[in-house]
Amino acid sequence: FEERRQNAPRALALTECHALLLYSDHITGICLLNEKVVYEEYFHEQIGKLLNILRDPFTGTIYVYTDKMFFNYKITDEQRDVWRIYLEKGQYDLAEIYAAEQPEHLDVVLIKKADAAFEKGDYTLAADFYAETSKPFEEVSLKFIELDTKKPIIRYAKKRLAMLENDPNKIMVLVI
Repeated sequence: FEERRQNAPRALALTECHALLLYSDHITGICLLNEKVVYEEYFHEQIGKLLNILRDPFTGTIYVYTDKMFFNYKITDEQRDVWRIYLEKGQYDLAEIYAAEQPEHLDVVLIKKADAAFEKGDYTLAADFYAETSKPFEEVSLKFIELDTKKPIIRYAKKRLAMLENDPNKIMVLVI
């Protein structure tokens, strides 16, 4: 019983995306979206035994104190993988919001979103999403060309051409 009590967290602080569990010698961060441990940080015994972790409800600042000191606990880039978690769950709109700042991540989300719309048979929506991605023109066109209706491929081509801003070189590369 005593061993189990020593392994139990001493305190808990919640952030937007994580639960921070404080133990006597380390802090474990668990993602609230997928319940996976995303980091563990161990502290040297020179700073003392960890006693508590608190989050200021107004500023969001996290404080940790030991039997020897008191300090701010800084979390960096807390939302860095949130887009991927939402993408894995098929929550494309939320994934898109969290990926918006990273063009390469946003492209992955939009491709998955387009693929999902295509698989559902919503070809017009898929055409709109594919037009915003870096997926090769010919690869997307081949998907649409096999459909009975030609409206989605026409929509896709028009949107893709409109995004090229009338640059003859880009248009030439697209159609060659």
